[in-house]
Amino acid sequence: MKFRSLFLGAAVVIAGVALAHHVPVPLSYIAGEEILTEVVVRLGADQPGVPAYKLARGEHEHHIALAHGDSFWVIDGLNPAQRVEFRAEQFADIDHADEHEVVDAINAQVSVAQAFSQNSYFGFRGMLGGTNHKLRLEDGVGSPLSKLDFDMDQVLGRNTVDLVLSILADHHGAASAHEGLEHHPYLLLASATDGASLFKGATIPLGRDGTMVKFFRNTANGALAGFRGNLDDNADAAASLPVQQLAQLLGPTPPSKVYFAYVVFSMDMAEVEFVSNRFTVNIVP
Repeated sequence: MKFRSLFLGAAVVIAGVALAHHVPVPLSYIAGEEILTEVVVRLGADQPGVPAYKLARGEHEHHIALAHGDSFWVIDGLNPAQRVEFRAEQFADIDHADEHEVVDAINAQVSVAQAFSQNSYFGFRGMLGGTNHKLRLEDGVGSPLSKLDFDMDQVLGRNTVDLVLSILADHHGAASAHEGLEHHPYLLLASATDGASLFKGATIPLGRDGTMVKFFRNTANGALAGFRGNLDDNADAAASLPVQQLAQLLGPTPPSKVYFAYVVFSMDMAEVEFVSNRFTVNIVP
């Protein structure tokens, strides 16, 4: 897997943000427990940005013990608070509720946010983007938020897509097969095409297209913060993509999805030594 043409050049930009811990996937969105592998970005004139994401504090079990009449409130700061009540008829067995049943029961009653389950975490996504948008949950009868492992702190939307790059140890803290990649150079790639392709001899989970070329060129001239650099002491790094910059790169007719993945090179940049998972940004006009 030789790196046949030296794109990055002799100088590699340092990512500059040291992350204190590792996350469950190599490429994810920085929000709460930092486990999102996809986010929504609004690019339209009305409230552009990343909506507020409210994530549970920990992973949930496959079945959740709820009770008939448990309730909580969803508050976005712009609309009247919306009440969610769990009822036995919404579940095959409310005492052993399935994660999909929980999400469906919430979304049938809420319009100011959308519930989801991703990577075994429950979460809520606001409907408007940017830092002016707020999202908060408030427990009610039966304290179901504690059962779902949500706190009641307020979260804000964002004007940037903030990504964390991380080479992971295994679940027991032992070194992974990719041990020793601290300070190695990396490159974050983007594409609007589903699929896989070869990059310098390595298979990456992105299709080649014009979006990849455009991001590639903007990374080369230093316009994209953190899209190239060196991993830190923990084999971590960070990248930030302002929503306004994303809109400029995608043009007046943006695709519905943009995919990201990163590769890590050997220190001499002769080989690709690591390829991350694919991260998805869902574009809402």
